[in-house]
Amino acid sequence: MDAVVHEPGGRAVMVEVVAADVDHADVVLARLEAARGVLRAEVAAAINRKRTPNLHFIVVPPPVGLQSAEDEHG
Repeated sequence: MDAVVHEPGGRAVMVEVVAADVDHADVVLARLEAARGVLRAEVAAAINRKRTPNLHFIVVPPPVGLQSAEDEHG
């Protein structure tokens, strides 16, 4: 996870996740979407709010200049 941004009103947060391989960003996003309920339950257990915010995900490439270990050795 790279960043979490609260959307106006506090009902949702945007979770920015860095994918080492942007060619598989759709797979990463699909897995995050499938795990949304479990992740939201974990957030609910960790925060002290009346309502747990909805989670929205965005998958981004790593910052320029950073490579995965696979890229370095491949």
